[in-house]
This record gives sequence, C-alpha cells and structure tokens, in this order.
Amino acid sequence: MDDVTEFPALAQAKRLFLRRKYAARQHETGLHQQIKLPQGDENMSSKNPRSAQTNQQKQTRIDSDFGSRYSTTLESIFSDVDQHLQFISSNLVQINTMEKQLSLRLIYRFVAIALEAA
Repeated sequence: MDDVTEFPALAQAKRLFLRRKYAARQHETGLHQQIKLPQGDENMSSKNPRSAQTNQQKQTRIDSDFGSRYSTTLESIFSDVDQHLQFISSNLVQINTMEKQLSLRLIYRFVAIALEAA
C-alpha cells in the first residue's frame, strides 16, 4: 500500500478509513467510560466493604466483556475494509499496467504507420 499516493481515489479511501478507525476508537473509549454502577449500588458499597469489592468486580467484568466484544467487532470491520483497499489497490495496479501496455501499442502503431508512409 506504499503506492497509494499515486492514485488519489485510493489515497482518499485510505484517509477515510484511518479517520473512521480513529473515530471508532474514540467512540469505544467514550462508551467504555459511560458504563457505571447504578447510584444505589454505590451507596450500598460505601456501607459494606465486601459488597463494594463485589460491585467493583462486577463492573470490571462488565467493562472487560464490553471492551472485548466491541474490539472484536471493530477488528473484523477494519480487516474487511483493509481487504477491500488491498483489492482496490491491486485492481488499480492492473489498470495502470494495462494503460502502459495500451500506450506502448499505440506508439508502436503510430511508428509503424509513419514508417509505412515514409
């Protein structure tokens, strides 16, 4: 993907992909921070230290499950996007090669016509 800059559409797709990846990461951390224990549980935890520890373990488990679920989803999405970008890149390379071959054929034809006319 080093030759992405040669193709403006592919470069734009890569920039969009990186922006979406950054936004998804920010969104994931924002959602992760929004999950809190209900107010009633916090009040109970201050009265009973054992309950506080249990609630904290529950919250840690919830956060862990939440993070792993969303990170797995994001990894699969980004892997699909990366595969599509690689497919587009390979197609663009093939198109570029075909254009070069076509240009060489046209030049050869023009030279052949010019030589026949001379």
